[in-house]
Amino acid sequence: RLSLPQIGMFVGLVSLTFFFVALLLAFGLRMDAQPEWQHFQVPALLWAGTAALILSSIVVELARWALRRALVAVYRTRLLVAVSLALIFLTIQAVSASDLLGQGVAVAGNPRGSAFYI
Repeated sequence: RLSLPQIGMFVGLVSLTFFFVALLLAFGLRMDAQPEWQHFQVPALLWAGTAALILSSIVVELARWALRRALVAVYRTRLLVAVSLALIFLTIQAVSASDLLGQGVAVAGNPRGSAFYI
């Protein structure tokens, strides 16, 4: 039997899944309806941002593990590393957005750009 928080988590995950499926469907339908979409080069730096975000999540979990074992110094160090990785991620996002804007990909002027920024 599922507890109330588990049911809530399940409902939330199902809702988010349907939301992203709807976004993908809208993206596909819009691409078919408007074939003149501007093509652009996705900055390769975004892969580094993805890696930084994944590493930050892992380090947060490791920090939580250390806190449960009352290893406060380890917790603080890991939390500092996680925050540093998050700041690196945000910096990469800003640099990538600048690169995309340099290619003329903006939210307002390019339907493909607006879908990409989501």
